Amino acid sequence: MNRSAHDDAAATALDALYELQGIDATYTPAGGSGSTVQVLVNDRTQSTQDKTGARSRSHVLRGLLRVSQVAEIGRGDTLQLAGETLVFKILPSSVSNDGLEWDFEANAEVTKTVGNVNAIPDR
Repeated sequence: MNRSAHDDAAATALDALYELQGIDATYTPAGGSGSTVQVLVNDRTQSTQDKTGARSRSHVLRGLLRVSQVAEIGRGDTLQLAGETLVFKILPSSVSNDGLEWDFEANAEVTKTVGNVNAIPDR
């Protein structure tokens, strides 16, 4: 398929948007090695769940990646934003592609052991 002037203009505008608002990240395909990409973050949330003996904090990241930087996204692929320790796993069922960008959702779960605490004192 031949590229049109419109296609070239759209790709140039998208590149400019990523240069202005993109966050550097490391994208690692499952079983592969990482590469530096830029991510547009649409939303980032976190929630906390208390379980017996542990507290779990789930972080969710929704964003966009350029197809020109990542040709394919699959199960087990990870994303780590620059300067952060969290590693987000991309959820394959959440990925869509409009031809220029991947729209994705990823999550990272951090569990901290709270310990054994008796709620009722021994008698």
